[in-house]
Amino acid sequence: MFHSLDHTYSSALTNHADVKELIPEFYDTSAGSDFLINARNLPLGNTQLGDRVHDCRLPPWAKSPRDFIRKNRKALESTICSRNLPHWIDLIFGVNSRGENARRHNNLFHKAAYLRPEDLQMMESDDERAHAELHAMEFGIVPDLLFTANHPLKGEGAEMEENFVRRRW
Repeated sequence: MFHSLDHTYSSALTNHADVKELIPEFYDTSAGSDFLINARNLPLGNTQLGDRVHDCRLPPWAKSPRDFIRKNRKALESTICSRNLPHWIDLIFGVNSRGENARRHNNLFHKAAYLRPEDLQMMESDDERAHAELHAMEFGIVPDLLFTANHPLKGEGAEMEENFVRRRW
């Protein structure tokens, strides 16, 4: 149960099976968002330590959920993020998402995370296919490879189309 940003962050850093995505709500500063709060006062139970699960626990530098989201958005739009976005793109959609480059960048996942629909069709048994599909539903899959060369840094005049892997639909 997502109940504490500190706990979730620590777990994602230390538990390789705990993979999280920063969904758009972490950055959406639009008014009226109930993200991070239990607005309906649902009984969400207790943690293993006995603490009540209610609103998400925020870091000490956040005065409120809205303040947390505003600061998160500001950080996302910062110069350091803009400067490093091409490296992230390379990790997720590009040259460092698979193979030896992924290994060098500590970006490898379980082999089932790389399965494509064609791989599932080639599986001989229904049990093997069902197991692979269950694994994908529980742990996700690695996004498609979209770029075959390093993503250009912001301000470089490189033609991204040259790096785009043409997909057949």
